[in-house]
Amino acid sequence: MVDDCFADFDRAFAHRTAPHDPVAALRWAFDRYVEYGLQHPTHYRLMFGTRPSRPSPAGLASYDGLRRRVLAIADAGRLVAPLEDATAAFWAAVHGVTSLLISEFLVPRIARDRARARRHDRSTHHTEPVAVSAHERNVP
Repeated sequence: MVDDCFADFDRAFAHRTAPHDPVAALRWAFDRYVEYGLQHPTHYRLMFGTRPSRPSPAGLASYDGLRRRVLAIADAGRLVAPLEDATAAFWAAVHGVTSLLISEFLVPRIARDRARARRHDRSTHHTEPVAVSAHERNVP
């Protein structure tokens, strides 16, 4: 089941074209990773929610795709950290952001912008109350 989720994850990337610049391509992959997690939270939790008894072949292949993106940055002379350290750090960052967004500990930028717009509307010219979620109320 987990391998099927990873295959679906990789297919979500396959039909799209990443930028040619390796740093832009890594940013692009970060966005696609988060996008997939938010669109498929159940699959994402299956893929990363528990420690597997053995590494998934599809999971290892997916991680290798990230490693190759980081390697492209190194090959362009733009990576300062060691390859394996940088790959692990990028994965930890994107995984952390995705997990926090799925569990709603972080609010996506679009929700923050909408909350700010709603607060502004209420304070300037809106006379009717606007429903704001608990997360939006806590946005600075």
